[in-house]
Amino acid sequence: MSISYKLNTALGMENDAPNVQVNIDTDEGGMPLDDVVATDDGEFEPTPEADAAEITERAEEIEEDNTDIEDMEVASESLVATYEAMALAQRNGGLTREAATFAAISVESVMSKYDVGHEDVGISLESFDDNKARATTVSMEGIGQALKDLWEAIVKKFKEMVKKIVDFYQKTIAAAPRIKRRAEGIRKKADKTTGSPEETQVKVGLFPQLNIQGHVPKAGELIAGIQAGRGVYTKNTSKVDMKKELEKMFKVNFNDANVWNSIVEVFNSLKVSKVDKLPGNNAFYSEYSELNSSGNSSQDSNAMSSAVQNFKYGVFEDKSGVKNSKENREKEFPVLKKDEVIKICDEIILSMNDIISFKTQATSGFDTGAFVEKEGAKLIDKIANQGSGENKGKHEGTARRYLTAIASVARKLQAGEASLVRHNYQVSKAALAYCARSLALYKN
Repeated sequence: MSISYKLNTALGMENDAPNVQVNIDTDEGGMPLDDVVATDDGEFEPTPEADAAEITERAEEIEEDNTDIEDMEVASESLVATYEAMALAQRNGGLTREAATFAAISVESVMSKYDVGHEDVGISLESFDDNKARATTVSMEGIGQALKDLWEAIVKKFKEMVKKIVDFYQKTIAAAPRIKRRAEGIRKKADKTTGSPEETQVKVGLFPQLNIQGHVPKAGELIAGIQAGRGVYTKNTSKVDMKKELEKMFKVNFNDANVWNSIVEVFNSLKVSKVDKLPGNNAFYSEYSELNSSGNSSQDSNAMSSAVQNFKYGVFEDKSGVKNSKENREKEFPVLKKDEVIKICDEIILSMNDIISFKTQATSGFDTGAFVEKEGAKLIDKIANQGSGENKGKHEGTARRYLTAIASVARKLQAGEASLVRHNYQVSKAALAYCARSLALYKN
């Protein structure tokens, strides 16, 4: 008797039970192939598998944007470092031709890769033979223009990414009730199940989604893992008020030696204990360098820039797990007892309720991308008129780093929330497939 037939028979529901029809046609891993399923009222809706495919596609698009922005942020840091070096060289009359040569290579590489600035704002090496002070000033102006263009490119991509995150949440929130109904139906079937399973082990292609630190989880470990993932939001991510933190960050005075304090405070507020042993060999954590404002704006500027680039927030691969946890698809899992199925379904129902009611940064009604664009433009105008000479160069370099850091923190917080929601949804779908496979082996 085929697994497909057993599933169809085992999950047959009474008239008053939630509709959790399971598709007959499956792939080699046992996952349904159909995109829609009939509802009780005769309509059709996407299957959780079809939902998962769309959610995964949206999540991958977000990750691609995230990577693109990170690359632009690194490029911006390179330009800022060159800009600050030029400002410092002005004390000695400007860059030498040799130093300008190395600077030109770095600047032109960024400008050509990201199509920022234009030919007449690059570094003209010939001009350094005539008047290196003037040439340095003109080159700084060119780099300033390139930084402005690069910032606009970062903001544009960030706004696109925020829209994709909103779309991701809308699709996930729409899909969650379908997973919830499947869990309710499987739970009811488990409650009515009698007898014993025909087998003690069941081979399923769910190891990448359900393994705990590289091994097949016991039922108690899987239940604890689902519960831990569900608890991350209420304990950690819901505590961050993006609007409040961004408003505070943009109220800065670059004459203040402790200008980086706002971002330091945000980092310190994100201190959370690592939540490990999540299904899929995953863990939730915020990872960053411990920071304290030293009072030296130059030192703080460099330290903060490095910390923000390395800042992680969200669900990532559990570093304590084994490396092949994603590779072995077919593994034998112990057949679940009916009370274990019920407990898993209860946790999944709660998890889907959390997703449905999530008040995330992207769904709060606060447009992070538009706010960063608007306030960033104000900040750029503000620093353009602050100070003069070397002092002006320091202000502008620090401000550029600060501006990029603000956008980076906002971006990573939103992407981190999205990774958590995606994790909880995918684990729930996989765990229900495991429950269904187990129930299909019981002889009533």
